[in-house]
Amino acid sequence: MQAEIDAAVEAYLQAGGTITQLDNKGKPVEHLSWREEARRTKAAGLSHTVVRGYLVLREKTPPRPEAARAARQRTIKTATEARSRINAERRAKLAPQVRILAECRWTITQIADHLEVAPGTVRRIAREHGIELAGQRQAEAGAR
Repeated sequence: MQAEIDAAVEAYLQAGGTITQLDNKGKPVEHLSWREEARRTKAAGLSHTVVRGYLVLREKTPPRPEAARAARQRTIKTATEARSRINAERRAKLAPQVRILAECRWTITQIADHLEVAPGTVRRIAREHGIELAGQRQAEAGAR
């Protein structure tokens, strides 16, 4: 039965027909028969497995624990650096507003409520951008 299907597909393609298969992002997918896909998968040293009901590719040999651990650490480090960069950019965008509100003598809590951020974030923005806050002046005077 599979041979009949393959022959019909081949005849359709030779007659000038095209088969367009799209992935879930709308990009064309290379048409492969299940045999060709299996051959390429095997040649790449991969095999299929079922994870939570989905057919997925996996390496035939499991990675060594130290290699897997190192890969996980690199992934965590990359994600942490990206998150830090995004948060720094976000704080930099808020700095002009914090500076204006601080010049208007707003307290840290009032600024935080207005900008919908934590008071610690307001303090950090002030420290990073050299902004003097009303609540800080009083706290520093009392601490000395």
